[in-house]
Amino acid sequence: MTRERFSIILALGLVVVMSWAGATGAGAQALAPYTGVIQNHSRHCISIPSANSGATLIVPPGGFIEYVAWNPEFQLIGYSAGRPYYCQIIRVAPKNYQFMCKSYDFLAEIRPEEAPGKPSPGRKNGPAKKPRGEGVEGLG
Repeated sequence: MTRERFSIILALGLVVVMSWAGATGAGAQALAPYTGVIQNHSRHCISIPSANSGATLIVPPGGFIEYVAWNPEFQLIGYSAGRPYYCQIIRVAPKNYQFMCKSYDFLAEIRPEEAPGKPSPGRKNGPAKKPRGEGVEGLG
């Protein structure tokens, strides 16, 4: 009985290995992964959904992560507190970006949007000040 179970398990294992080898063999055309860097220059934690898994990647404020993409052109959407914060279409240029002594295929920088500055108020003319110093005596 145990010999039959062993041969069945061995046969199933062999089927799994052979099917995996056929799927990843030389005949299958797989897309090459593109590795890039996403830098966060804002003060917020940015959440980025991964395109090839169900995970969410978090880029800390002032930090960076390495990101693997499988398409040469993709849309990168970052969320802060559940709301869209950043969106950019990334086009891959293989080994064209240098970051920390490595070559990367793309580089995305998340920068905070600058709010328009308030106009500075004009100079207000107040009452003329009396000179103080030597030779000027007060009434008091």
